[in-house]
Amino acid sequence: MPEAILTKQEVEPGKVDRLREWMAELRDREDEVMETFTDEGINAETVFLEHTDDGTYLVTYLDADDVVSAFEAFEDSLHDIDHEHQSVMDEVLVDGTDVGKYEPLSHLVNPERSNDGA
Repeated sequence: MPEAILTKQEVEPGKVDRLREWMAELRDREDEVMETFTDEGINAETVFLEHTDDGTYLVTYLDADDVVSAFEAFEDSLHDIDHEHQSVMDEVLVDGTDVGKYEPLSHLVNPERSNDGA
């Protein structure tokens, strides 16, 4: 059964444009991203920016076969794009700490959902 998490990380002031550029590059390099998703057991990832009076936050929804295993696979990844991603996150996030306090109540998945990205 897939697992889902939601994380919230503070973005460094002045780094939102760099973050936007990186997300655009990831979309342009979708084939590489999908290869890492397959290796890491990730089914879907959606990324948002939350703008508040306290700052800007990167909010990420992740659906994976096993979230802990997905994070471990990312840390051990041999894919260049994963190393680039970590480097950019180190640059744009305050410290990478998850400051969100989300309690999962339900994660329902349509067993007939398309796996072709449509």
